[in-house]
Amino acid sequence: MQVLRFSPHNQDDFFNGLLELLDHATSAGDLEREQRYLHPAAEQARAGFQSAAAIKLCCRIAEHPLTPASRRGEAFANAAMVAYLAGDLTQARQLVGQALAGGVEGLARATALVTLGYIESMAGNFDPAINHMRESVQAAEVAGDAKVICRAKGNLARLLCRSGQTEAGNALLREVHETACRLADPEIECLAISNLTGAVDDPLQRIEMLQRALKIAREASLTRQEGIFQNDLGVDLIRTGRWEEAAAALREALRISQQVGNRRLEAHCWGNLAGVLDGDARKATRERALALEVGDIGFAGVVLSNLGSDALEQGRHDEALHFTRRARELHTQTRHVPGLAHSWELEARALTALGQDAEPAWKAGIQVCQECGRPDLAAKLERRGATT
Repeated sequence: MQVLRFSPHNQDDFFNGLLELLDHATSAGDLEREQRYLHPAAEQARAGFQSAAAIKLCCRIAEHPLTPASRRGEAFANAAMVAYLAGDLTQARQLVGQALAGGVEGLARATALVTLGYIESMAGNFDPAINHMRESVQAAEVAGDAKVICRAKGNLARLLCRSGQTEAGNALLREVHETACRLADPEIECLAISNLTGAVDDPLQRIEMLQRALKIAREASLTRQEGIFQNDLGVDLIRTGRWEEAAAALREALRISQQVGNRRLEAHCWGNLAGVLDGDARKATRERALALEVGDIGFAGVVLSNLGSDALEQGRHDEALHFTRRARELHTQTRHVPGLAHSWELEARALTALGQDAEPAWKAGIQVCQECGRPDLAAKLERRGATT
């Protein structure tokens, strides 16, 4: 009889041993043994960031004859979250649908709804995304798990802030932070710090907060969170002009994103890394970020705007128009007013450089900002338009 012992130093051997036992059970038609090995194999695949294997194993659990009907939705929900983190939004949406169709309850329902909320927000559909996140909070509260409730509220808070409901979002962020302090849980503490950085304007203060979160993540071996914090830290280091430190942080974030199979984070890392590069290398890195096609249209809009800015600086005015108009289409979907203002300004400057009438572009940008309740951005565009 084969005996498997797990240790942090033999994770691959342990996982391969589980797969071997699973194959033997399947070949022998032994459903009980097959089910016994499916669950630890799926958990090990998720822990080892082997996304394709984890999705396949979770789906096998959901479809296994001995899996109770009440647990099938949970397995599909777990598979959906793995697919989302791996950047396969089409598969993630399909798996969420299977989970919810199966009447999944409790924490698994909260997981499924969070995943669906993420997918909708990345597509710029904020109203349904917020509704799904609210439902995920309710499902977590029904289940009574303080850690999951805290995580669900943090997700909802971030989405409220992104959609312009900053007062409600910030109030919920404070509640999450207070709960995290009471729970003394490293994962929730990291989540709370990450959420709070979004409400802080001072990049130096954010750097200090992110460095604290990184220390917690490292000590608790929270690899995914460490990658996210390294990426965010790189962005703020760029903003403070610490280019070498920024490049180091972003390259480490990129390494982690590839290690854990998080394609969305990888795309963001490439996009941000472009900020410390020049010329053709910068353009190639931005295009590499877009090529990953992770389905995050807000992020794609920012990258396209940056490509437009680069093209304008380098005198490629027709190309600048092409990029900025594509960016504006995406910013319109996500209701990202600063992005819209930037795109109209880029278009106006490109038209001016081409010897064409730029006044309609300036006026359109000013009007959009006013209609969206951002008179500050409208005034800024008006001043800049008057000086060109």
